[in-house]
Amino acid sequence: PEYILEETDRRSTRGTDIVLHISAENEEFLDNTRIKELLNKYCKFLPIPIVFGKEQEWKDGAYVDTDKDSVINNTTPLWTRSPAELEDEDYMDFYRVLYPMSEDPLFYIHLNVDYPFNLTGILYFPKIRSNIDFQKNKIQLYSNQVFVTDSVEGIVPDFLTLLHGVIDSPDIPLNVSRSYLQSDHNVKKISGYITKKVADRLQDIFKNDRAQFENKWDDLKLFMEYGMVTDDKFYERADQFTLLKNTEGKYFTLEEYRTLVEPNQTDKNKNVIYLYTSDEQAQYSFINDARDKGYDVLVMDGQLDAHFINKLEEKLKETRFVRVDADIVSRLIEKDEVLESKLTPEQQNELRPVFEANTPNEGDERYFVTFEALNENDAPVTITQNEFMRRMKDMSAVSGGNGMGFYGNMGDMLNLVVNANHPLVQQINADKDKALEK
Repeated sequence: PEYILEETDRRSTRGTDIVLHISAENEEFLDNTRIKELLNKYCKFLPIPIVFGKEQEWKDGAYVDTDKDSVINNTTPLWTRSPAELEDEDYMDFYRVLYPMSEDPLFYIHLNVDYPFNLTGILYFPKIRSNIDFQKNKIQLYSNQVFVTDSVEGIVPDFLTLLHGVIDSPDIPLNVSRSYLQSDHNVKKISGYITKKVADRLQDIFKNDRAQFENKWDDLKLFMEYGMVTDDKFYERADQFTLLKNTEGKYFTLEEYRTLVEPNQTDKNKNVIYLYTSDEQAQYSFINDARDKGYDVLVMDGQLDAHFINKLEEKLKETRFVRVDADIVSRLIEKDEVLESKLTPEQQNELRPVFEANTPNEGDERYFVTFEALNENDAPVTITQNEFMRRMKDMSAVSGGNGMGFYGNMGDMLNLVVNANHPLVQQINADKDKALEK
């Protein structure tokens, strides 16, 4: 609020002195550590050298100042240089400067365009396994090497905020509202360009080194699914190199997998059924039953898989995803063959309360007893869970209940499927008849 301007005779050196007087309540800004922290955040890559004190050396048991100025910034950061003069290790070293405590990234992209807008930068694919929100806001936005923000929502699509790195563009308007950014013509172009470059880079790696791509897929999967679920343009580019993994650890593109399972896993309604497991340990016996019938089973155990499955069913023609424990194996993929039941409808009605009396219908769990005509060698009783209701609950859990709270608040509805043709069930029926005779 108060200032003094004084004329001075400055003949020996160029420049201007700016003297700041810090008020008592802001004395933290006189602390060297605090000043270095601010300089590191806002001035690390300024195009003009920034001097803060003198370089130090160890002398007589202590650090002492030398006559050499301490320049705290890199005036030619990696994104300002030509990719032709850089090696992979240069990009890894720069990543360690930006994120000192992070694991090395999977891949990187060097952005460099000057028409119809100016944009440079380097984006890295970090290893993403879980907890999306923790990974966001790691892209730093610069304008002519001046740091602006690390909150880039509205400038890049939401799924790209999972990436790390630097974007530098003088064509992005600064200090304006998010709604203004989202309607700005240049911002839309930049957003579309970055999405395209990310998809192109991933496709190049897939085509040129599929083994490397498969090896890193599990760390890349969450990013890919998030992008395909939330951005249709990215889906259109990514569906050629998106991979599905089965319980044998093999990877397939969407087209390859359909070719694999279509002959054996097409139901009587001409739908191709993709069987999957969300937990190979918990659903072990269901997986084995499916394999025994010659079916292939996918591993879909990621936190976004419920949403991703919905997206694939929307995009892929005549395709349904069914979890292996959603029904008994003979009904997972419905065919025309039907076995004859050894229990009449009357006998089933009399047996139902016998099984109902032994189900733990407590708390949030409810069991519904049904009878199916299965092979004598199949399990006498199987507990399954309806695909639709369970998937809605899974999606509700991931979405935090947004718009799906109804499903999240519902209890688990389980089916207790009784094999009407199993000898044990036949014996229980005989015991029931004797009890009723008495």
